[in-house]
Amino acid sequence: RAGGRGGNRCDPVGLPVMLKKDVDVEEMPVVQDQRKAGGLNRLRDRKVRVFGAREGLADENVRSVCRTSDGTLWVGTNDGLTRIVEGAFRRFTTKDGLANGVVRAIVEDREGTLWIGTNGGGLDRYRAGRFEHLTTRDGLPNDFVFALLVDRAGTLWIGTNGGGLVRRAEGRLRTFRVAVRRFLVITLVVRVVDPLGDVAGHVIQSIRAPADIER
Repeated sequence: RAGGRGGNRCDPVGLPVMLKKDVDVEEMPVVQDQRKAGGLNRLRDRKVRVFGAREGLADENVRSVCRTSDGTLWVGTNDGLTRIVEGAFRRFTTKDGLANGVVRAIVEDREGTLWIGTNGGGLDRYRAGRFEHLTTRDGLPNDFVFALLVDRAGTLWIGTNGGGLVRRAEGRLRTFRVAVRRFLVITLVVRVVDPLGDVAGHVIQSIRAPADIER
């Protein structure tokens, strides 16, 4: 679903994406084409309206969408972050403090803080109108954040490109990696889900071999 706190309701999406309030995106007839930008597509009363640069979208390559608890719609693109409130568009770029222009994932935590995963700039925290950055200097295994989830306990989970899965609880980071003896493994976590209170990272690139989990 699009929107809300404390669950997997802010997901990376394909292009184009059709959104409707309180409708599961997975159940909608979505046509995805990664070869061209489709903007943000809204499905209402069986009609589709496309929002693009002309309407104020930061970029028509949409990477992620999140509706927060106050009804604000946040859209991550290849060239910045767009905030939509009651039809008004506001664009945020690196000039406004965003760490990197490519926004791969967005989620809101229980306190109303917005977490933003970027493509090379690490993890941004947006609160009180300001961006704060968490990078490898702060304990992230790498700065390419592809997936975010706030679980039922309020813990933030961070999926990275090559660095494994990271848990942030009480301000501390803990990384979970796949370790394979004598093999190089690349773990690209593209989505984190919480179906029954258990967190799972979807790894789409790895070498199949006997492995265990390093914690």
